[in-house]
Amino acid sequence: MNLKVRPERPPEFEQVEELHRLAFGGPNEAQVVANVRHAAGHLPDFSLVGILDSPEGEVLAGHILFSHVGLEDDTGTVRRVLVLGPLAVHPDFQRRGVAGALIRAGVQQAEARGEALIVVRGWDRIYGPFGFMPASAQGIVPPGDLPARSYLARSLAAYTPDFRGTLRYPAAFQAVGYPVQWKG
Repeated sequence: MNLKVRPERPPEFEQVEELHRLAFGGPNEAQVVANVRHAAGHLPDFSLVGILDSPEGEVLAGHILFSHVGLEDDTGTVRRVLVLGPLAVHPDFQRRGVAGALIRAGVQQAEARGEALIVVRGWDRIYGPFGFMPASAQGIVPPGDLPARSYLARSLAAYTPDFRGTLRYPAAFQAVGYPVQWKG
């Protein structure tokens, strides 16, 4: 499988959103992607697509979004951290390494940018192989009443122990049930 990972382009926005609708079986994650594009934490170069070459041309196989959210410590200091999500792979290309390639590319890009931490709401079996561990072990608390067991984090080279506290999400994530607690 010849997969190329690169930043998404504006003409692909609708196709990326449709990919999320197909992968998740509904509109919520697609709405988050669309909302994040207009949010303060949006990082256009961190919205990555996985493109496969096929005899018919290029095929959009997957998409991963990284954006900034807040991490508020006990003193009220808010630091920006990367959140990974949503991540979607077209149903026709799942279990073929597309998600892994997108995660690896995003982590490498985050390291190169000097980011300190990536958080994700997801499963250890998916993200663990890429260095993600329970966020609670690093003193990171999910927003609102979301379950701590579903949050993972990956420290990067710029990480320091003061990156701890409660995650704060912008309004762009309301479509998937996150409380709005950060303006970016």
